[in-house]
Amino acid sequence: MTCVMGGAVFVFDAQGNVRPGWPVTGLGGMLVSASLGDIDGDGLKEIIVSSDKIYCFKPDSTSCGGFPYTADNGSLTKPILIDYNGDGHPEIIFGTTGPHWGIYAIDYAGNLISPYPLDKNSMLQGSVGDIYRNGNYELIYGWLSLRGYDLMTATQLPDFPFTDPSGLFGFSSKAPNLCDLSDDPGIEIASGAYSGGFVYDGKLFAFNTNGQVLSGFPSSLLFHRGLTTGCAVNDLDGDGDIEICCGSENLEFTVPRSSTIYCWDSPHPYNLDNIDWAMDGFDLGHTGRWRRLYHISKAGSQLAVGSCQGQGNPCYLPPNGSLIAVDVTAVREHGGANPSGQDVRYSRTLGCANYEGPVVDHGDGTYTRMLRAPTADCATDIHAWVNEFKLADYQQIIFTSGCVAAPPAFSLIAPPDKAEMAPPNITLEWQTAGTAPHPDHAASYDLYFGPEPDPPCHQGGLLQTYFDLHGLAPGTTYTWRVEAHNACGATPSPVWSFTTAPDPDECRHCRPVAPP
Repeated sequence: MTCVMGGAVFVFDAQGNVRPGWPVTGLGGMLVSASLGDIDGDGLKEIIVSSDKIYCFKPDSTSCGGFPYTADNGSLTKPILIDYNGDGHPEIIFGTTGPHWGIYAIDYAGNLISPYPLDKNSMLQGSVGDIYRNGNYELIYGWLSLRGYDLMTATQLPDFPFTDPSGLFGFSSKAPNLCDLSDDPGIEIASGAYSGGFVYDGKLFAFNTNGQVLSGFPSSLLFHRGLTTGCAVNDLDGDGDIEICCGSENLEFTVPRSSTIYCWDSPHPYNLDNIDWAMDGFDLGHTGRWRRLYHISKAGSQLAVGSCQGQGNPCYLPPNGSLIAVDVTAVREHGGANPSGQDVRYSRTLGCANYEGPVVDHGDGTYTRMLRAPTADCATDIHAWVNEFKLADYQQIIFTSGCVAAPPAFSLIAPPDKAEMAPPNITLEWQTAGTAPHPDHAASYDLYFGPEPDPPCHQGGLLQTYFDLHGLAPGTTYTWRVEAHNACGATPSPVWSFTTAPDPDECRHCRPVAPP
């Protein structure tokens, strides 16, 4: 987690402790939170913050090469990270608030990208996405009107800027939502707006890409205010369609100052495939890092721990400090090829094993991260999320250097129970009682064998699951069973029997002699 305030950057671990090397101080005034993303392709998420400059830090607090970047005077807005030119590295988009307004694009090495900056434009918070679904990326932001620019060419989009047809409302500087709210082609733009006067009133507007207000919009008034927070798009009530929720503040001085959350229900289906910018900072982590998200099937996607295959859940592994591959296969809810570039996160029970290195995207909908086994006995639960969807599949791992129970049940194999005409030389066979590295597997077997109904121990400490017998008496019924042993106890098999063939000479004396 990253927190930015008061001219310093702090990084905390999950227990609330400041990470080594942090905070970094002396960065000037900051008005917005950090953005996070691997901008240089080294597998680490860089921390991008803005004050009077754009700063970039590695997770260990060292500065990225080429930073800080100094723009024109004025506070800088929250950076947006997006690879809009397809070079494999997210670019950094930000605005300045004055006195020299401008919108900038710089690369991962801190170089200004031509033809930026866009002069005489102000952007406090913006959204990016492919609103025309043509493979290009657009920047949308509110500043009295809704403004839109092509990121590659830095030119204004057709039909922009959008304005309120009544002329009574101006658009909020909060990031607009980019999502599918109609059956029209392309992505719609939802944004809060406010009216002038001592007490502001607000509404929620939604436009198609031609600048036409959608049916059902604008909303009813927000109570005495425009927006104090950006809006969020989600399936709030789990009914499969979109809800949009916005925060507003009561600034009527004659009544208590309370804040209000407003939510509107849309009949259009909720599908991440068709949501380009869902909330302030793009995602629940407010990373500011845009990537194409897809609606993931929680039940259809899978998590697998390679060393646990065949063991079931839980699985048992030795606490030997080895590296263990944890794999995720992401499956789209709405069909199509499994996409690369998803937001994949892993968790585990604190205090038992740690992840090392980044999530490796194999580009085919599969992902891997390495888990370092502990060096002492413990248990951990492994979970994974794809695009904030927690997978139903999970794996519990019990790291143990010893057994936890007696061997599991097993059965005998050969000769079949109650077999007849068995030869005098025969091999007894039985199933394996558990399989290593499962700690309940049998360490040895004792064979009980004899002509008695309750046979005595014939051979103890066997390591194999078979035993050869020789010179058995003819015409005799033998009984046998096996006990599987480990340090936690013993597990008996069923009791079987077989009968050997009679002596052929004795049988010949018993047969009637044929007449001459």
